[in-house]
Amino acid sequence: MKRLFAIILVALMLCGCSAAKGDGASSNPLTDYPATAFDITLKKCPQKVISLSPDVTDIIFALGSDAQLIGVSKDCVTEKELARYGTSAMPDIEAIKGAKPDLVFVADYAYADDIRVLEDAKIKVAKVKSAKEYVGLGNIYNDVA
Repeated sequence: MKRLFAIILVALMLCGCSAAKGDGASSNPLTDYPATAFDITLKKCPQKVISLSPDVTDIIFALGSDAQLIGVSKDCVTEKELARYGTSAMPDIEAIKGAKPDLVFVADYAYADDIRVLEDAKIKVAKVKSAKEYVGLGNIYNDVA
């Protein structure tokens, strides 16, 4: 269930980025920017993404959207050689700040203090919550769209 939720959520975000038109003339709600999801607002499609959630990383690769991925959790297993930035519970904050990502995905158990430090460094952090039931999927879908 958690994996299905994460697949849907990340698919919507990344498919929207892949389909976005450069002239901003898109009428697709998934590609209109600014866009708000995960309690953050993105002004444009993120081009430098770090995923500290192995589930989200798997989804990004399954979608073929790994071109935007610059780093992953040390727990991720990938065929592509990527920088490692700790985990959601123990992120390498200084290395992440040095990479200057547009967006960092963390699991819902990430510490608020770590998220705050990244946000203070002007880094967008998407805290991906686990779906507790199917009804929650619809709500998340609406937030992402």
